[in-house]
Amino acid sequence: MQLSRLRINLDIIKEIIIMAKQGFATSDRRKVEVLGAAGKTVAVHDCGTVFVVGEDCIAISTPSAADCGDGWWARFVVGAADTVQCDITLGAGTITLLNVSVDGTAGAVSAPGGQVIRIEHDAGGAGDPAPGDEIEILVANSQFFVRALTGK
Repeated sequence: MQLSRLRINLDIIKEIIIMAKQGFATSDRRKVEVLGAAGKTVAVHDCGTVFVVGEDCIAISTPSAADCGDGWWARFVVGAADTVQCDITLGAGTITLLNVSVDGTAGAVSAPGGQVIRIEHDAGGAGDPAPGDEIEILVANSQFFVRALTGK
């Protein structure tokens, strides 16, 4: 009787160790979705997704900050050299934009008005976004915080 209990307990411990190893190995994987010409209406359940903006993707929209809830985030990465300008329309909520460009110039990401954040290579849309340009959106205190990192 004691021996069978010991075997059961050892089997349970073995399963826990296997699950822990599997969880550790995959714990830093990202959900990735490539967007096409149709764009994307991002949903609340898309929290934590990295969206790769294809060369024809021009329109993306998100739910309101209140619907998303604090801690919601998504990242948009330009994946093609000849991507046209890409507009991300954020739902209702205050937007705070931080634009950091590698070469020190401004204009790779702009807020042309309303709830729109635009990825473009140069101010005024004079060029295309570059591969690797990215925007990360985070909701905190029921507000959108947008961080843009671009090559130009």
